[in-house]
Amino acid sequence: YRVDPLETESALLRHPQVRECAVVGWQRGDGETQLVAHVVAASPIALAEPELRAFLADLLPTYLQPGFIIFTERLPLSANGKLDRAALPEPAAGAVSDGASPLDRAVAEIWSDLLGLPSIPPDRRFIELGGTSLSAARLITRLHARFDVQLTLAELSDTSTVSQLSRLLRRRMPS
Repeated sequence: YRVDPLETESALLRHPQVRECAVVGWQRGDGETQLVAHVVAASPIALAEPELRAFLADLLPTYLQPGFIIFTERLPLSANGKLDRAALPEPAAGAVSDGASPLDRAVAEIWSDLLGLPSIPPDRRFIELGGTSLSAARLITRLHARFDVQLTLAELSDTSTVSQLSRLLRRRMPS
């Protein structure tokens, strides 16, 4: 697919609570590029990431939706007053919560390694974080090697977050 970050920016700016935004490609640790949206909300309490993701899902195909949305108070400007894309921060995904089980942490560690991300937000889907059919096949192989559980691609797509996948693994793991 041809990905133009300006298409994603245009869609974001259609949301009534988005004042400004910048979308850039970010090269993950695995060499893949993922879109990152930097968003200045009209009001900090008026806009939440799930709402913005739902809005974008109605406007854009999956490959044009940002893997990360970073809310900021203002976009960095260069000395001449133009957007300084090089000064935009890289995403730092939220880690799996402290209350996560050891199995959740192990699954998140595998995802993190496969996707080249520093950590994995517990509520984000594998595909939203940049997972592809190839990385899903690799995930299935690693899960089988580590937990002795065989999964299909269909099962993986049905259990799309770390916690959902952990629940499935827990049910299927040999005693």
